[in-house]
Amino acid sequence: MSNEIQTVSAKRDIRAFIQSDAVKQQMAMVLPKHLTPDNMARVACTAVLKTPKLLQCKQESLLQALMICSQIGLPPDGRLIHLIPYGDVVQVIIDWKGLVVLAKRNGVANISADIVCENDEFEFMRTSEGLTFKHVVNYRKPRGEMFAAYCIWKDGDQFDGEVMTKEEIDGIRKRSKASGSGPWVTDYNEMAKKTVVRRSSKKWPLDPEVDDAINQADGFVAPKPETIKPIFGVVESPAAVIAPEVDDIPMGEPLPTPETVAKTINYSNGIRGLLAIGKITEAEFLDFMRSAHGWDDSLSTLEEVADIAPSKLKAAYEDWTHILDELKKLKAKGV
Repeated sequence: MSNEIQTVSAKRDIRAFIQSDAVKQQMAMVLPKHLTPDNMARVACTAVLKTPKLLQCKQESLLQALMICSQIGLPPDGRLIHLIPYGDVVQVIIDWKGLVVLAKRNGVANISADIVCENDEFEFMRTSEGLTFKHVVNYRKPRGEMFAAYCIWKDGDQFDGEVMTKEEIDGIRKRSKASGSGPWVTDYNEMAKKTVVRRSSKKWPLDPEVDDAINQADGFVAPKPETIKPIFGVVESPAAVIAPEVDDIPMGEPLPTPETVAKTINYSNGIRGLLAIGKITEAEFLDFMRSAHGWDDSLSTLEEVADIAPSKLKAAYEDWTHILDELKKLKAKGV
């Protein structure tokens, strides 16, 4: 089989994987209302077509990346979020424009970010009355070397902001696993803006689950393939995975269903992760399952359910979308 035919076949298989019901079901659990699994899958397929090296990445790693994008609520369109192949692992890089979109969704206003060059006129000073800011660029002459980047935003009636020197930005770059390739090399100024926007975002009121997902992307370390786990962590031990090695799964086939791996996983970790994303406490979940689904009153923790009635926990995990809807309706009613 020629390389061209193999590439076409791989593209078809990865599209089938991304658009499979199993993957869409996972994404649906964390996607915000303005995005659908179909939309996320379509954008992801386009990203793979634009970056063929993603075809060489592990399917579990690609799923993990898509779950991070879904939890953040931004599609990997190459503008707001980028999917970057790192060996056979997919790295999620959030563009600074993506961070700005997230901040605006959370009520932060008038956000602006830019680099500062030697021939620019630049003032940034804090006083008791607030922030004094000025940035003037003379586009009739060369701007000179970049020496800083800034981000400003409106906090109530006043502006706030952050400035980072090139030395500070390069210090962040050195800690990146992709410092010698990718956007740090091809789009340094954009990465400089992203770095100062990311520091600014620590002051913004982002949703906890969104902030957690951003931290996952920022803290990327290329793992060994056998340690890659789904975002919900449905595992028995840190080294275990929900599915067998991806090489054992035919390309285009969905991930194994819970039934096929029931003997090797513990659903308590998975349920706990889903509760955190849904902002439901373990106590609320257990109370609901006792009253609505007949769980034994003596089961006071997820671990006890896993030990005494594992089939109940497995069933709850599989039916999570329905259970979460019921829980949210009860919470909305104040029950």
